[in-house]
Amino acid sequence: MNADQLLLEGVRVLEMGQYISAPSAARALADLGATIIKVENPLTGGDPTRWMRGGETDWSPQYASWNRGKKSVALDVKSEEGRRALHTLVGTCDVLLDNVRPGVLDRLGLGPEELKAINPGLIHCTITGFGPTGPMADQPGYDSVISARSGLYSEMTLKGSTPAGPLFSDLLTGMRAVQLISAALVHRERTGKGCRLDVPMLGTVTDFMGEAVAQVTAGTHTGESHARQARVGMLACTAADGKSFILNIGERPETFELLKEIFEANGALDDSRFATFNDRVNNHIEFNAAVNRLTVLRDRDEWMKRCAEGKLPASPMQTLAEAIEDEQAKHLGLVEETRVDTDRTIRLASPGFLVNGKPATGQGVPPNLGADTRAELEAVGVPAGDVAAIEATIAAAGIDKRVEARRALAAPTR
Repeated sequence: MNADQLLLEGVRVLEMGQYISAPSAARALADLGATIIKVENPLTGGDPTRWMRGGETDWSPQYASWNRGKKSVALDVKSEEGRRALHTLVGTCDVLLDNVRPGVLDRLGLGPEELKAINPGLIHCTITGFGPTGPMADQPGYDSVISARSGLYSEMTLKGSTPAGPLFSDLLTGMRAVQLISAALVHRERTGKGCRLDVPMLGTVTDFMGEAVAQVTAGTHTGESHARQARVGMLACTAADGKSFILNIGERPETFELLKEIFEANGALDDSRFATFNDRVNNHIEFNAAVNRLTVLRDRDEWMKRCAEGKLPASPMQTLAEAIEDEQAKHLGLVEETRVDTDRTIRLASPGFLVNGKPATGQGVPPNLGADTRAELEAVGVPAGDVAAIEATIAAAGIDKRVEARRALAAPTR
């Protein structure tokens, strides 16, 4: 652990989140040193991502990715003792982070006024799909739904093709939540006041596409999936060995000249359709095809060597498996190994940033469901009788049997 990265040490965050958006935000806060208390429902098996396919540990790779370094408190918040314990936890935390549907917290006695009474300095950050009000406020906001409705998929995929790629809407919203929570903590330090933060996924993703939105409103958006690539001078290339790579020559004339030199154009690109940057944007498909008639003459490694020597922006199109074994990724420590127990380790993405020149590392392993229930509840003064009742609920839910079944299954990663 890099002690320099613990910029939020001492900050307590109560997470009422599942799936990706809120858990990813809480994990990022944990990587910065915050204490994350994740409330999970033992009657449903906790966060649904725990039981997704893959891995030989007590939780799936998906759960491990977004929940390392947290404490798990198992509560049936519909029970009287569970609800009382939840209220007590809220009173001891700096931040409440959730992605429950609008109205759920009100039914638990944690509406805005109740939260203010319990903890006047609380920063409450709630993530929803479509925001707290409006015609779609009560609709579920899954990543794919938001990516489709926001127009993000149309910017990323060819018309009629199946969308693919990471969970952009979930993860972008998680990052926006971290940004806002961090700002709110600074504000509270200065003023002593807490605040409520509403982070609609739809709003976050729309802002993420700000450049494309501006193109639409200016009437210059073509609707073509390669439009932005054309505007920045990106080229998709194939080498003699069939391997793919990309070039990004931008708008500078000298970079276009460097491209012609490295790829030995010998007049092949001296075409009026490619004379200026705007010409190359307007004739992007033809320009890309002309460059590919040059790139197929040598293997990719040779082109990558020449581009690196000439400082022409270029990269091989790597699979994720190749990318995490890349020499620069290894140099930055972008994948780290963490010991689960005496026999098992897991490899997860590291936080990927440096503080004072030192690479940040992940803050421990993901928690087993309910592993920290007694310790955390006793620490905040929950009565012994309530703790006993809560533990009885956990036992009745059969968490141990779930974990044993998962270990026996050892489902292959997909």
